[in-house]
Amino acid sequence: MGLYYLEKALKRGFVIFCSLGILWGVSKLLKNSKEDKASEEIQAEASSAASPKPEETTTASTTAVEETKSEERFDVPKIIEFNNMDSNVVAWISIPSLNIDYPVMQGEDNEFYLNHSADGSKNHNGSIFMASENDSSYNDRNTMIFGHNMKNGSMFGKLKKTTVSDEPIDIFIYTRDGQVRKYQVFSSYVTTEKSDMYRLSDTQSQAKAYVAEAVKNNQNKAFTAPENTDAPVLTLATCAGVAGQGGRLLVHASLVGKENI
Repeated sequence: MGLYYLEKALKRGFVIFCSLGILWGVSKLLKNSKEDKASEEIQAEASSAASPKPEETTTASTTAVEETKSEERFDVPKIIEFNNMDSNVVAWISIPSLNIDYPVMQGEDNEFYLNHSADGSKNHNGSIFMASENDSSYNDRNTMIFGHNMKNGSMFGKLKKTTVSDEPIDIFIYTRDGQVRKYQVFSSYVTTEKSDMYRLSDTQSQAKAYVAEAVKNNQNKAFTAPENTDAPVLTLATCAGVAGQGGRLLVHASLVGKENI
């Protein structure tokens, strides 16, 4: 798929994604409340199913990528297995400082998980999901993950805190093959639905240009440019500001370490 058409596909899904926020009326409040509860129950069940049994112990591998400090240890999360989860769950995302902790879905398009839970049931909260154009192995130069900006702070509702944080923010991705990937946020900014940052990189030169543009766009002075500009990038996207006004929040993070659980 050409870069132009890929950008249009990602933007189209994201416009629909954010437009859903202005369609919820007072008449749906009761339904939404029920769906909120159902969504929380589904997440709890998924966490329970994927958690190690009390008697089981897991230790992280001593092998880490060059960017990781030798004395640093990754915390082994509650989510280390995906055998009992839906096959569309391609990873688990955890941002401890923001209390974000969800399965990451990937569908055949970028619309299904806008309004479906991880178990496939209809739910206005939707799911956290990876762009359908991405490789679920997280080996792309730029991996994009979307989530609703919920008023109750669920999903990516707390992602806005990246714009004001004065501390480094780490993002952990736990994959089906038993790997933990650590990313560090280097850019966070509010933009518009017309931004050209909803794109993937086909070449290393495109990836470098993308990182440079993300650094230039950064609105939080606490974040600094990544030391390794060749490292894979993780981009989180959600809506920002008043619904229907076209505001978007993009958060970019660079891979700084990985190891097997």
